[in-house]
Amino acid sequence: MTAHLVPQTVASPALGDRTVRLLPPVAESSQAGLLVLLDGEFYVDRMPTVDLVQQGQRSGRLARFWTLFVDAGDQPSRWRDCQCSESFAAFVANDLVAWFRAGVADVDTVAVGGLSLSGLQAAFTAVFHHEAIDRVFTQSPSFWWSDGSLGDLVAGSVTSAVESVRLRISCGLDETDDDVNHGPGLHQKMSQLDGCRVVRDAFACHDVPVEYAEIPGGHDFDTWTRDLPDCLDFVLGRRS
Repeated sequence: MTAHLVPQTVASPALGDRTVRLLPPVAESSQAGLLVLLDGEFYVDRMPTVDLVQQGQRSGRLARFWTLFVDAGDQPSRWRDCQCSESFAAFVANDLVAWFRAGVADVDTVAVGGLSLSGLQAAFTAVFHHEAIDRVFTQSPSFWWSDGSLGDLVAGSVTSAVESVRLRISCGLDETDDDVNHGPGLHQKMSQLDGCRVVRDAFACHDVPVEYAEIPGGHDFDTWTRDLPDCLDFVLGRRS
């Protein structure tokens, strides 16, 4: 289904030119919205995201949003951009959304999604750019990052405006490994599951609406693929 995707170049003062891929809605709609998926190559190449979005839109279950896939590129770039990066958050919420509104469509709703490290970044972006982001889903987000410090950031930064952001957190029940060394500068002390619980509780303490799901499976594409329809329903479902 990748033939439906249209490559685009977005300029960023902080990050330089970035390549994204655009999936139009299956038909025009009066409900204009944009879903930005981080780790775009994973959602396109490793998961049936394009099929699920288009099938859901054709059936009327999903709103006819545009979908924008933001590829991570190589591992160093992904690590730089997805560890609570203020510059990458600003790129998504400011540069990318402004580029889209100016050149493609004047959307009134913006959602962001990501998995693992990009799930961490998606949540970070929503917290610190709540004026631009309405909904966010995170699949197995790496909330263990920096000993769960996103929870502390939430506690120190949440205002009444952030309460309008709707958040979904999902994590596999088998994601219980801790004390994992992912490489230089990225040591996972707590498990993925414990990190998700910590941050879930931090959001809940500040009355930020959270849909939380612990699902069968681990930190893998099979689990994320099974979970993806619920994520799409959360951000694009007409009942939302």
